Amino acid sequence: MRDMFSLDPRGNLCISQNDKTRVRIPGGKALKDVLKTDDLEFLDFLSRCLEWNPEDRMTADQGLQHPWISKVYNLPADASKTDLSAAASAPEGSAQN
Repeated sequence: MRDMFSLDPRGNLCISQNDKTRVRIPGGKALKDVLKTDDLEFLDFLSRCLEWNPEDRMTADQGLQHPWISKVYNLPADASKTDLSAAASAPEGSAQN
């Protein structure tokens, strides 16, 4: 998939055709439709992780503080990095409802 996109000498996104000669445009389909979910916090989290421009992309620390992560791991809004690390390393399912 990465082969379909490249940058021109000025840093602008170039779109190429795939092997079926269909042009793919970044952002051409909404994540909600692709993933078939209505979870707005998850969609916000994922879209901020997938932001094309690194300067606009969410940092790891911001991601750990995102409301969707707090909800998934049942963390309070003011959870510390230590709390987040412990939740992330907990056995699967132990931090969820």
